[in-house]
Amino acid sequence: MSDTMPDSMPETQPVDTPEPQPLRSVAGGTAIPVKVEMPDPHENAANAIIMAAVATTAGMGWIPAFVDIGWLVTANSGMVAGLALVYNHKWTADNSKGFIQRLIGDGGITLVAVKALSAALDLTGIGMPIGIALNGAMNGALTLAIGKSAQHFFKNQGDVPDDELIKLFKDTLRFRK
Repeated sequence: MSDTMPDSMPETQPVDTPEPQPLRSVAGGTAIPVKVEMPDPHENAANAIIMAAVATTAGMGWIPAFVDIGWLVTANSGMVAGLALVYNHKWTADNSKGFIQRLIGDGGITLVAVKALSAALDLTGIGMPIGIALNGAMNGALTLAIGKSAQHFFKNQGDVPDDELIKLFKDTLRFRK
C-alpha cells in the first residue's frame, strides 16, 4: 500500500471462497441454486462499536463546533479500526483516515454548513444551547453514517464500489434508506 491517499477506497484482503456447485434434487435433476443472504455473524459486535462511537461523539456537542474536529477524527478512526478488527481485515490508522476523508470529501458539504451554523449559534451566546444540541446531533449522525458505511465495506470484504458506499453514507446521514 502506498503512503499517499488513494483516489478510491482502500483495498482489503478478500477471503477465497469456493465456487458454488449446482444442487441435485432427490429425483436426480438439477435444482436451481438460490442465493440466500446469510446473516452477518459480526453484526451485534459491529453495532455495539458503532453505537458506542455515536454516543461518544454526540456527547462532544458541548465542545464548540470545529474545535471538536480533532476529537471526532480520533473517535471515528478508532471506530473504523475496531470494525476492521471485528471483520478480520488488515487495517491501519492511515487506512481509516483515508476512508473517512473520502466519505466526507464526497458527501460532507452538509456537514460543513451545519457545523458553521452551530458555531454561529454558539458565538451569539443566546443560541448556545441550540448550537450545542445541533453540534452533538450532527456529530452523532456523522459517526453513524461513517460507521454504517464502514460496516458495509468490511462485511463485503472491501468489494464495494465507491459510488455505492458514498450513497449509503449520504442516505444514512439523511436518516433514510
